[in-house]
Amino acid sequence: MKLHHKISKKHFIQVLAVTLVLFAAVVLAKYIQTFQTDHGVITSEKFYFTVDLISDSKMAAGSDGLFSLKNTESGTWHLYGGGQHTVDFSVRNYYDDLRITRESITYSAKVEAADIPNVNLTAEGEGGNVTGLMTLGEKSEAEDKYTKTDKLFHLTIPENYTEETTVKVTIQSTSPYKKTIELSFVVHPAGEELTYEVVDSMNSPYAELIIRNGTSQPVRPVINWSSTTLSIDNTNELTFVYGADNTFTIQPDMESREMQVSREIKSGESVSIYFFKSDSKNYSQVKTLVASDNKIVIRDSGSGEGNAE
Repeated sequence: MKLHHKISKKHFIQVLAVTLVLFAAVVLAKYIQTFQTDHGVITSEKFYFTVDLISDSKMAAGSDGLFSLKNTESGTWHLYGGGQHTVDFSVRNYYDDLRITRESITYSAKVEAADIPNVNLTAEGEGGNVTGLMTLGEKSEAEDKYTKTDKLFHLTIPENYTEETTVKVTIQSTSPYKKTIELSFVVHPAGEELTYEVVDSMNSPYAELIIRNGTSQPVRPVINWSSTTLSIDNTNELTFVYGADNTFTIQPDMESREMQVSREIKSGESVSIYFFKSDSKNYSQVKTLVASDNKIVIRDSGSGEGNAE
């Protein structure tokens, strides 16, 4: 009987010790959570620093295939047609309406253009070319929280360039976290050339036709593809016309594999059309000048050759 009493007492002490440890852990966790809330500590998952590329009159999508850079971290765009370019973009402290950085962001912006003098990068409210550190994010005193903030930038590239070159914009935050966003603009000088190329590889399910209008006038070239193993993407806007009743009509002669694009390709514009393949050939063609007949020919040889400029 005494032995049973001693065992029960020992067991009670063990249970009490475990209970005290668990209680202390809960209190500590609660303290840490309260400290973070009261002192505005944020984690990297709550840090939002984004760029939205807005517009340019002669801009064509680059390797990422997008005109908008919203919520992404890098991109390359091509600027055609020569002349001066002004590209607008905004730097933001949010991802969407619900995800907003809860601290002021310190950041810088710079432009690099070794081959083009007098390239300017300005920001509204900063006065002249941007230099030094800037802040992003405003706290609403009424609501006691940070609100969505946009800073509008203007990149101006003058017309004094004669060769293809790259202008690079780097936007980098330094506080509360470090993040780098890069924008690259490949500037193409004015020319009188309408060119095309086909990007493809062996066993790829599709080939991409890229048409670039470097002339001073809009054009509507004719595309010819003789291979029965290539099927043009008939959902591309260049292959059909919208009707007044919101219906669309496929371009004539598509079935005969010689089709004029459905709209004009503007001066300085670059467009792409995909061809789906039922074979494993490589239909690549190097950058090629469009002849005076205004016809683009996708060769059936799959040799990767073309009449290079």
